[in-house]
Amino acid sequence: MYAIVALLVLFLLGHAGYNYLPAVYQTENFKSEMKSATMRVLALPHGQESLADKLKKQIRVAGNENGVPGNALIEVTEVNNSLKAHVRFTREIDILPFGLYRYQYLFDNTAVA
Repeated sequence: MYAIVALLVLFLLGHAGYNYLPAVYQTENFKSEMKSATMRVLALPHGQESLADKLKKQIRVAGNENGVPGNALIEVTEVNNSLKAHVRFTREIDILPFGLYRYQYLFDNTAVA
């Protein structure tokens, strides 16, 4: 009987980790990409497009690569010669099997350069 309970607990922990860890890795990678994109846009030569628009496009591309939902709030502001990018979204992560419990992972990050 204890073995069945132990296996059930191990299965539930494994399932939670299997779903949670990749989601957290993707958001941390996205956070790094946000900071890199902010620095990269400032270093590129200026063209017809504003810096804020360029940065917003790069953040959107990085978000698509890292599983960011399409309804994520992306705000980019340009003040003098610096950029500030703010991204906020909520992502559901299945912790328990069959959708019994879904964790609402809140991502709220600001990158400044």
